[in-house]
Amino acid sequence: NLAFFGNYTSRQDGPGKVWGELRDVDNLTIDNTWVEHTVCAYWGVSVANLSYSNSRIRNTYADGINMTSDSTGAHVNNVDARGNGDDAFALFSAIDGGGSVGNHDNVFENLSATLTWRAAGLAVYGGYNNVFRNMYIADQLTYAGITISSLDFGYPSSVRHGADEVREHHHQPR
Repeated sequence: NLAFFGNYTSRQDGPGKVWGELRDVDNLTIDNTWVEHTVCAYWGVSVANLSYSNSRIRNTYADGINMTSDSTGAHVNNVDARGNGDDAFALFSAIDGGGSVGNHDNVFENLSATLTWRAAGLAVYGGYNNVFRNMYIADQLTYAGITISSLDFGYPSSVRHGADEVREHHHQPR
């Protein structure tokens, strides 16, 4: 059990990530946490077999959970994100961090994303063979509830190839 309450009042690139810039970490388990008032709860680069579960993420100024650069085999389950200032849950297949094929074989399930105020509840940029199921997304301020795209935001990225599976989601538009 871990509760982390930051004191951030605006977004800053760099510091402010509770589990941030984790690079090339394998078989990590994060369970039963509460993160609030930080920049980002989790940012992983080329991480394999992450388990992130039974947690809540509140009022971050950027992403709740973001995996990038060939992160594979993750299972994100039973996480509630509310009031995020960027994507609540994101797979961003940038390859500037050393990746080459994109995020793949990740499972996101039993998640909720509400009151996201800058981006999507779920965002998937590049990658393949990822599964998203039983998600509740409501009250997005500016973007769609679910974004699946090959947009690269100016970073070198893998192109989308193969398919992702999105099912059993509930989106409640404003």
